[in-house]
Amino acid sequence: MMQKEKYTVEYLLEKVSKAILWKCISTSDGLQEWFADKVSNTDDEFVFTWKGHSEYAERQTYKEGVFVQFHWLHEPVDTFFEFKIQALELTGDVSLTITDFADEGDVEDAILLWNTQIDELRRVTGM
Repeated sequence: MMQKEKYTVEYLLEKVSKAILWKCISTSDGLQEWFADKVSNTDDEFVFTWKGHSEYAERQTYKEGVFVQFHWLHEPVDTFFEFKIQALELTGDVSLTITDFADEGDVEDAILLWNTQIDELRRVTGM
């Protein structure tokens, strides 16, 4: 099995409400708006569906309004993807930091995919 490589990418989101961003990254309704075609959950078990194909994830940990971490159930136990919100005091802007894992050699492609997803997040939140 290929080794997974951890990477982090940060997106500056100008003048977005932290409350709206938190809803978008932590709730099934919010995630469904930009991340997947359909998202449902029962407690900490989430089902993400794209083009009829479902992936299962567990919400591992979170701090209300700050970060949320998920683990894909089909991936190695020490991997996760995490969304973290930070307010930039000087400008009032908000940044969203994403930590994820990709197969070795696939990090650039994974970041391009996140770029597309974040473009969609900006569109649905009116940024």
